[in-house]
Amino acid sequence: MPRIEPKEIHDIVFVCSGNICRSPFAEATLRAKMFQTGIEDIRVSSAGTIGGRIAFCTPEAIMAAEEFDVDLSFHRSRQLTEGALAQADLIIVMEESHGQFIKRNWPDNDVDIRLLSEFDRESRRGKDIPDPYGSSIDYYRANYRQIDEAVDGLVAWLKNKGKPAR
Repeated sequence: MPRIEPKEIHDIVFVCSGNICRSPFAEATLRAKMFQTGIEDIRVSSAGTIGGRIAFCTPEAIMAAEEFDVDLSFHRSRQLTEGALAQADLIIVMEESHGQFIKRNWPDNDVDIRLLSEFDRESRRGKDIPDPYGSSIDYYRANYRQIDEAVDGLVAWLKNKGKPAR
């Protein structure tokens, strides 16, 4: 499947497992950073491979997100659907297993799927971002810091039209 270029991106979907911790934080963070940097005309959403089983973000997710000036209190978990995939130009997953889930369940879909950590400018590039569900608030903070840094790299990639940010 060909890799999409930033100029071709109009719809990004972040995917994690339950859509109650990682992907909602990535969605809200990217939206805020796009606004701050003047990136327009890209729709951003999130969903989960098992989304909808728990309706709301965990209290730890909400508290940790607040420390990054992100409000997750209104977020409602969504299940990943064929319709969301059909609209998306770029799917950004938290773990390799999420990409495998998409390929297994929608084998005819040829959307570009990437790990969020591919955009991380640190040594975590290409690694899964672990699920903090059921962990301590400190683990959520560390997890969200990793997501925030990777989203910074994503924003730089979008702004630089696909050239690696330095």
